[in-house]
Amino acid sequence: MGFAGAMAVAMAVDALIGWPAWLFARVGHPVTWLGWLINVVDTSWNRTSDSAAFRRAAGVAAAILVIALAAAVGWALQLVLPSGWTRVVLVGFLAWPLVALRSLHDHIAAVADPLVSGDIAAARVAVARIVGRDPGADTVFKEGDVVVVYGTPEAVEHAETLLLMG
Repeated sequence: MGFAGAMAVAMAVDALIGWPAWLFARVGHPVTWLGWLINVVDTSWNRTSDSAAFRRAAGVAAAILVIALAAAVGWALQLVLPSGWTRVVLVGFLAWPLVALRSLHDHIAAVADPLVSGDIAAARVAVARIVGRDPGADTVFKEGDVVVVYGTPEAVEHAETLLLMG
């Protein structure tokens, strides 16, 4: 019952309040924290002056660092939390930001609306809340990149046209 109960608590809290804008404005979101860490590591370790092999190794090391940090935080929390139902409720509450189904839906809709109307600047601001970094005007899509477009067929077609135009 531990994991399932904790996930039920997390999903219930998420369904009730999502990730409120006032909370995001005050502390951000765990995804944006990780985005910040990834950006710092990428800026420091992924230099175009380094060889491809070094950059690949640095990327693997960065991924291991981020995963190890997340695992260490989870492990440390598990060590200090009490047992029983109190633990289930606390783990559920701590896992609530990571569920983020309501917030993800809200954030995707916040990107789709300006994208459909052609307001790329507003869409970029909304995307930053999802990916944890600012996808600036210099962002370039490369072969193999994945872009998810949400909306009616007409809106998706319009968004695809805008994306393909650069």
